[in-house]
Order: sequence, then structure tokens, then C-alpha cells
Amino acid sequence: MESDIKKQRELQHQVLRYLSEEGPIHYNNLYLQFDTDQTGAIGAVLQDLMEWKCVDLVYYDQVSITPIGIQLLERVD
Repeated sequence: MESDIKKQRELQHQVLRYLSEEGPIHYNNLYLQFDTDQTGAIGAVLQDLMEWKCVDLVYYDQVSITPIGIQLLERVD
């Protein structure tokens, strides 16, 4: 259980880092980028990040990092 939470936190960090470096990306492309095992874990991660206002869906299902997401990323790094 604890290792699952750690993996989820690491994936959240990876997604935020990716969005901060690459800019907005289509929601489906995040699945291709981060769900290579097809476990669906990225779905829960994106849902959490959206609930926490760390990422936002913008035009045409593009996911972008928000100022809150940038602050969280800076705190973790």
C-alpha cells in the first residue's frame, strides 16, 4: 500500500515536471507518455492533480500546469 502511494507521488511529480518543461499536451498523449504498462494509473494521477488545481484542462483537451502546480513542483524539487 505504501509503495503504491509512493509510486503515485512519483508519477505526479513526473507529470508536473513534464508539463513544466514541455508545455500543454493533449490528455490522451499523457496516457501514451506515462501509461506504457497500460495500468491506468495515470488516470488517477491526473484526476488528483486536477482536483488539487495543479493542472488544468484548456482548449481541445490540452492539459497544462497551473501556478499551483509550479509551486508544488518547486517545493518538491
